[in-house]
This record gives sequence, C-alpha cells and structure tokens, in this order.
Amino acid sequence: MTTRFVRNVAIGGGVLSFRALFYRDYSMFAFMLALGALSGALYTLLEPFVRNRPRLHYLPWILCAYFAIGGVTAVGVLKHDEMSVAVLRSSWGVGLPLDCGRDCSICCGAYN
Repeated sequence: MTTRFVRNVAIGGGVLSFRALFYRDYSMFAFMLALGALSGALYTLLEPFVRNRPRLHYLPWILCAYFAIGGVTAVGVLKHDEMSVAVLRSSWGVGLPLDCGRDCSICCGAYN
C-alpha cells in the first residue's frame, strides 16, 4: 500500500504540474503539484474500498478527474484568464467540464 501510495502521489503531481514547470511559473507549479498529489492520494485511498463493488469501480477515477478539471480552472482564474472566468459564469461552462470529467474518467478507468 505504501509503495502504491507514493507512486500514485508522484504520478498525480507530475501529470498535473509538468506544464507549469515548462513555463517556469513556479507559484502555479507548487499549487498544481499539491493538487495532483492530493488527487493521487485520494485515488489510492479510495481504490481498496471500491475494488469489489462493480458499481463504484469508477468513483476514484471520476473524483480525480474532477480535481484535475477544477485545478486547471482554478489556475486560470488565479491568473485572471478571461476564458476561465467565463467558464465559471456560464451554465454551459460548468456543465461541460463536469460531463467531460465523467466521460474521461470512465474511459481511463475502463483500461485500468
């Protein structure tokens, strides 16, 4: 469990934060690294509870995808990006990422 926990925290942190590192935005890098690490930890902690329950199999993937979508939107809002602010003001902007997060997590979870 410990090895898997560390591996998933590292993967989550790396996947969500690598772009900020390439753009040398170190404040957002730290935020995205922490968010990705939290997402990886959440997945590792939830996975044993849903392993034997087929209806809940996708729950860890769905929650991690929503963390990623929320984190990317939060970074845009913190950077005063007009598109990210518009996403939060529009009902389409809120509904579409929620639907995309569900769909992406189901696709990722299907190959797990």
